[in-house]
Amino acid sequence: MPGAFIKSIRSRIDARLSSYLAEKREFAARMGDSRATLVDAITELTMRGGKRLRPAVVYAAHSAVTGRDDIDAVIDVGASLELLQTYLLIHDDWMDEDSERRGGPTVHVALAREVGDGVILTCVGADDLPVVLPHCAPHHEVVAWITVCPSTDAARVRAIARRRLAGYLAAPAYEAQQRWLGRGDALEPVWAAWRDGRGLDAAAAAIPDSVVDALVVHGAPEACREHLARFTDAGVTTPILEVLPGVLEFHDAWRLLAPDTADRKR
Repeated sequence: MPGAFIKSIRSRIDARLSSYLAEKREFAARMGDSRATLVDAITELTMRGGKRLRPAVVYAAHSAVTGRDDIDAVIDVGASLELLQTYLLIHDDWMDEDSERRGGPTVHVALAREVGDGVILTCVGADDLPVVLPHCAPHHEVVAWITVCPSTDAARVRAIARRRLAGYLAAPAYEAQQRWLGRGDALEPVWAAWRDGRGLDAAAAAIPDSVVDALVVHGAPEACREHLARFTDAGVTTPILEVLPGVLEFHDAWRLLAPDTADRKR
């Protein structure tokens, strides 16, 4: 298919898409800013690259069969195909938890930044926050799910925490997250264990102490409180604490973590 022909079709398709999406944005804006933001995100993805080969094939096929050229209705059909492709990309990116498409943010990521009112962080340690928080909008509530165990029995804490972490880290989204946070080399043996079919025990055993200590707050009660304070000092607005099961009774753990029990030892 000649390059000049494709370029011509692409130009006409882009113009039709721009006109149509501008109309939709004007309509959406009358119903509220968030609806206009949705159309903006769809427009940005639709107009961000794309060879427009589908419309070109439709136009060429129509011309070959009918012998007619320059039919506006065929351009409309081609533009509709591009909008369908945008829908499929949005859905695919959401299912695959992708954060980037065509060199820019995926639509669900863009909307989370612009429309969402908060973010929930899991498998993120206090040392990770300088990397993570700049990607959160200033007005967002930042919720951090933090696993904590006020016990100085580090060996027992790590043994239990490893099995819990191994299950989370098997998920592709958490693998991508941990690689982004710089733990790719440390956790590669964990993912290799899952890929090779060696199962939970092998994956858990491959998690190094440094990763457990980064993702699970543990130690003496006072040390735990100081560690937890690093989350709020960095910008976490709502810490949600999960007591690591299997080490302490939950009520004992909460008593140890409470500020008025600083003199208790475990």
